[in-house]
Amino acid sequence: MSWKVNLIKHAMVGLFPSRIQELIRNTKRKFSPHQVPQHIIDWTVENAIYQVEMVKKAGINPKGKRFLELGPGWYPVVPFIFHLSGASSVIMVDKHRLMDDFTFSKTAQFLLEKKELLCNRLNLDADHVERTLNTLKNLSLKDGMSYICGSYLAPMDILENKLDKHSIDIITSRAVIEHIPPSEVALIFFEFKRLLKNEGVMNHIIDNSDHWQHDDAEISKLNFLKYSKKVYSIIEKAHPQQYMNRLRHKQYIVMFEAAGFKINIDDSVPDKKALEELKDLTVHKDFKNFTDDELAIITSYLTLKPISNKVSNSILGSMHKSQRAYA
Repeated sequence: MSWKVNLIKHAMVGLFPSRIQELIRNTKRKFSPHQVPQHIIDWTVENAIYQVEMVKKAGINPKGKRFLELGPGWYPVVPFIFHLSGASSVIMVDKHRLMDDFTFSKTAQFLLEKKELLCNRLNLDADHVERTLNTLKNLSLKDGMSYICGSYLAPMDILENKLDKHSIDIITSRAVIEHIPPSEVALIFFEFKRLLKNEGVMNHIIDNSDHWQHDDAEISKLNFLKYSKKVYSIIEKAHPQQYMNRLRHKQYIVMFEAAGFKINIDDSVPDKKALEELKDLTVHKDFKNFTDDELAIITSYLTLKPISNKVSNSILGSMHKSQRAYA
């Protein structure tokens, strides 16, 4: 479907009051449980395995550690895999309560089908994995969370959480941060610094592409970079649930460093197809200070650790300068 047609469809639904929109969503969900395409499942599982691998590569074994994911969405794939890897407790914080009994159980079923992959990549005991997932698939969300020593904090703004300072060993997010306004992103990174133990680690996967392209292959992965801030704000207002901040990879780096983190591993590389598309794409002047390689980093793969020294004024100044065009 054309992204513009899709936008109009969502904009029409958006004309209804928010309480009516919520009623429509809940009614639809009652008769038609949330479904996810197989390729999205495969991609999510691969991301989750990667995040465990990177946490280990950074020197932290998940076994016995306290884990937090920002924005688990419908299916708690990442928390399940960290639990299977030995995390003593899992905390999931989400602004919207999307998970339910169906999606919780379905996650366990998805992962049972990936049992061999999980065991081989993460060196997990097959009997333990099968026994745990078979138990979880038959439990409600409430009982399942109790079984994995989990907390599902939703709806909750991460900036309003009541978690103790330096109480988390591992923090992750996956395809979440790009949906948060820049000013809030900066504050969340500082909140991560408050929550994370001094010897802790984070891994974040950030999708820097135009998400409208996910359903419309006719447009570029960087299509949204054509528009001025003013024009793009109209698109945002038409479908606020599809908000994308359009921040580029190097801006996230500056913001993480300003919040008191050092980059431990950066596996982010320019996307070859995006580089080709840039040859025919007229990028708006708001993005003129970025090289093509910087613009073409479609996905940020970042593993970070906190630093103990205070943030310098020069770093903070760089962050603010980087953000001004996108605030």
